[in-house]
Amino acid sequence: MDARQQRLVAGAVPVATYLVIARDARNVPSATSQNVGSAQHTYVLAAVTSTVAPTTVLVPSTTAGSFASRYANAVFRFSLTASTAVTLNLNATGDADTRLTRFNTSTNQWFGTNDDLSVSNTNSKLTGTLTAGDYLAVCDNVSETANNLGFTLGITSP
Repeated sequence: MDARQQRLVAGAVPVATYLVIARDARNVPSATSQNVGSAQHTYVLAAVTSTVAPTTVLVPSTTAGSFASRYANAVFRFSLTASTAVTLNLNATGDADTRLTRFNTSTNQWFGTNDDLSVSNTNSKLTGTLTAGDYLAVCDNVSETANNLGFTLGITSP
């Protein structure tokens, strides 16, 4: 089995020790374990770094896109010249389960994440007043079974 995850690390990354945990989802939770695996089953972990070039978008705008794979990110950059009320809407056009996170590149800080609008709506939305500066909107799909990975990212300002 080949499982791939893409994780975005933005800003200055400190030299440190990082912990990666691999587990077989068929054994979690233990109450429903399929008892797969044994001492003869092993994992091989390969970590590869790459540079992500965000897609620059305007405020306001609506951008259509598609995740490259089930576990890929789509990253968008936008800038504000003044303090502005901004709403970001990430809507799946297929069966993706979206998650949306904001990153302030001026302060190198993550702030604001939304995974689901409600129990029955897996789209994502973030609203708030943002100061002047540069921002990233990091879009993810968190569905392990999605096949149609299309989405739209809408950025509005009243």
